[in-house]
Amino acid sequence: MEKKAKKRMSNKAFAGIWGTVLAILLIVVLVGNYFAMKYTTIITRSLGHTTTKVTTTGDGSSDNEYFKSDYSSHEELVDHETEFSKQLVAEGIVLMRNQDNVLPLERGKKISLFGSGSAKFVYSGLGSGAIDTSKTTSLKDALEAEGFQVNPDLYSVYEKSEARVGKEEDPSTYLDSVADSVKEYSDAAIVVISRNGAEAQDLTEDQLSLSDAEMSLVKYANDNFDDVIVMLNTANAIEMGWSDSRFFPNIKACMWVGYPGQEGIISIAKALTGEVNPSGRLVDTYAYDSMSAPATQIFEYGEWTNTNNEENGPKNAYTVYGESIYIGYRYYETRYEDTVLGQGNASTADSEYDYTKQVQYPFGYGISYTQFDYSDFSLTENGDNFTAQVTVTNSGDVAGKDVVEVYFQSPYTDYDRENLVEKSAVELCGFEKTGELAPGESETVSIDIPKETLRAYDYTNAKTYIVDDGTYYFAIGDDCHQALNNILAAKGYTTADGMDADGDDSLVGTYEQKEFDNTTYAKDATTGNEITNQFDYGNIQTYDDSYVYLTRNDWTGTWPTIYGEPNEKGRYNAEATEEFVQLSQNNIYQDDPNEEMPTTNSGDNINLITMRGKDYDDEEWDAVLDCLTVDEMVEMVRLGGWQTMAIDSISKPMSSDQDGPAGISGELIMSDVDCMGYPNQELLAATWNKELALEFGKCIGEDGLSVNVQGWYAPGAGTHRTPLGGRNFEYYSEDTYLAGSMCANEVAGAQSKGMYCYLKHLVLNDQEQRRYGISTFTTEQALRELYLTPFEMAVKDADCHGMMAAFNGIGGIWCGASKELITNVLGNEWGFHGIIVTDYASANDGYMFIDAGLQAGTDLWLNTDSEVYKMGDVSDNATLVTALRNASHDILYTVVNSSAMNGIDENVVVKKVLPLWQYWLIAFDIAMAVIIIGGVILIVRRCRKNNKIEIVVEEKK
Repeated sequence: MEKKAKKRMSNKAFAGIWGTVLAILLIVVLVGNYFAMKYTTIITRSLGHTTTKVTTTGDGSSDNEYFKSDYSSHEELVDHETEFSKQLVAEGIVLMRNQDNVLPLERGKKISLFGSGSAKFVYSGLGSGAIDTSKTTSLKDALEAEGFQVNPDLYSVYEKSEARVGKEEDPSTYLDSVADSVKEYSDAAIVVISRNGAEAQDLTEDQLSLSDAEMSLVKYANDNFDDVIVMLNTANAIEMGWSDSRFFPNIKACMWVGYPGQEGIISIAKALTGEVNPSGRLVDTYAYDSMSAPATQIFEYGEWTNTNNEENGPKNAYTVYGESIYIGYRYYETRYEDTVLGQGNASTADSEYDYTKQVQYPFGYGISYTQFDYSDFSLTENGDNFTAQVTVTNSGDVAGKDVVEVYFQSPYTDYDRENLVEKSAVELCGFEKTGELAPGESETVSIDIPKETLRAYDYTNAKTYIVDDGTYYFAIGDDCHQALNNILAAKGYTTADGMDADGDDSLVGTYEQKEFDNTTYAKDATTGNEITNQFDYGNIQTYDDSYVYLTRNDWTGTWPTIYGEPNEKGRYNAEATEEFVQLSQNNIYQDDPNEEMPTTNSGDNINLITMRGKDYDDEEWDAVLDCLTVDEMVEMVRLGGWQTMAIDSISKPMSSDQDGPAGISGELIMSDVDCMGYPNQELLAATWNKELALEFGKCIGEDGLSVNVQGWYAPGAGTHRTPLGGRNFEYYSEDTYLAGSMCANEVAGAQSKGMYCYLKHLVLNDQEQRRYGISTFTTEQALRELYLTPFEMAVKDADCHGMMAAFNGIGGIWCGASKELITNVLGNEWGFHGIIVTDYASANDGYMFIDAGLQAGTDLWLNTDSEVYKMGDVSDNATLVTALRNASHDILYTVVNSSAMNGIDENVVVKKVLPLWQYWLIAFDIAMAVIIIGGVILIVRRCRKNNKIEIVVEEKK
């Protein structure tokens, strides 16, 4: 047989191919290790591994579980949270209209559900406030569970449709195919109107009104059903004028349900049956035209033409709150009163103002399946408080709860006009929810109102809080508008003067302030420290004195416009002053030559747990802080994403922080325990029930105990400046007193279970577009009276220990670098002690400077990237070491008083260890090293053994 020769691969080719493979493998290993170390924090949290080892020298007899669950098992906790969520939704649903008492519906009725939202119901917002919807109940299933029969054919169309929420499919493409089923299920039609809010995305103007497809759907329902019910599944106040009977007479009822979370949708079905009697009240004004409000008209941003950053870059954008304090009902009600009083150019031939054409449903509005009457109203003065008292009687036929709302009006004086002190015609100053009242049953409700409520901030003259002389009115009303009408009645006005309805002066009390006062509230009542202007740099008039904010002294003459000039792209541009450019575009950190170097690395090894329960200013803190090394402080501060780091020298354990506003999300928790997805904050606020807010916080705290989370990136204490806000679902209301009351109770509940809350977003983060570094301008009065109020109430009423600094700036200074905000106002004025964390910082957008932030009082960077926010060697910089020490003090004080210390006492030692996955990585690296080194050896040996091409000769057949 003839043999056939076969070439063997050359050494050069062999080495080239396998050398390349080994090189690629080496690169993969090196890159993998680089990113593993870069994102150590996030990997460790994702896998649920620990970074500490806890050992004890005691006998284990001490009770070191400082925060304990009230429930014997996780199942028992879940049962409670499920029932709580249902109760929250039951009390938060707002019945907006119920013509002919079409509601409640009898069980057994055949119902057709219209709208893609009926099958794609919105249970939560998107982003950090999203929840796991895999365990939610559909609206159809909830209705059927309550005995209704739901049109299956029509529902199936929406279930299969690819239409997104708010992007309704043209009804003409499918209604003919379900016409027979619609006739069969024709006892009532429920039209679901859904809108989704999202982080990083505001709503557009057209999303606040119905699309053509939605309007066609409403018309079809009106034409084919005698009873049509509209269900608003939205956190943004959309335009509802189309629901008036003059347009669609068969729309008989409207119900706002918000985002009900994981378990709340069953309460919506029960509200339709009457088993739940709606007792919620609106937290926002529903205007016929959303764009009629000044803030909505200028809800836009402009771009500087002469800043250093690139187009669309951080800190290149700006926005001006030209409406001053006049957002929501503060605008609509104040202009209404000025129209009645004939002052301030409120209604002119060129700009007529008709309240009945402006507002459809006022703030605080909501009706019930029963009726309530008020009697025996009184207002008494008690030292530093007023007490409003009223008797509420259920005069209807079914049991229900009512909300008592108290509003006040302060005089708008010549001093105010001259010094641009703006006054709302009414402001909410107190509220309470009754218990469930049976028909004929009464309850007397008392509400305390601090005299401090009367103060107004004068930023132009007194530059502090003032109290005007004159008459102050306090009124009860079913909503803010009725309360104002009651005040106008007490002033002697009637419908003959232009009021849209006569008021009831028996529900009004007055207080006479004899003298103008600019001293009583010039010092903070909590700390005794001076209050004066801090935010002149956040007022656009500091840089452009030609700009005029809206004032009620001249509504038409000062109506705001978007600051700047329009460009060819439809955006606005303005040229910044050199003063502003220097302030906004540079790192404002400055060394303090007078700062003395504090002690570090003392070697005393004092156990942090010894400081539990001690005051923030206790002198023993100095010895604890002396133990810390500079490196320990730097690492703790700059790597604060979803954690505070463990520290060996003081036996500090790692603490865990987590989103989100609707409950502790599972994104970074490796646990077999699932946390509840709760109804959204706005729905909680709509209950007007402070006890429910307290219980909400307790439930979050219980969840934290279940999954070992101590810090909560919530609640949202922002303000609904407009209905366009993408994250309105995370915030409570357009009214800051309601928001602050609910927020303070929620924080108190969470902290009672050892959880610290990072209120967000501090401050003026009221729009999502261009939120990174945008310069936000407003008056100091608006900033203090509106946007800071919920944060202030949470600090003073609940001793809140956390805040999240917003992405944006006050004027040109990033909020986290504003010493005026963090140190002067929060710390010195309010007495805040706790952690200020940045918003998400791992992206490192180049303006959240760690040195400037630390100097201002920010403590923790929400960062998981080990390669960013490096500070270098700062051990010789007394200014930065002092700032690091202060930040560490804030962090340690907060953590030691949290559930992070559960299981730790003076006999316990905490040491940092490598997380388990890093041992896996080491083992993997060793294996890879063996493979790569072995491969290299094989290549070398082969090349040395034979440098010639060998020919293999096969025997020929």
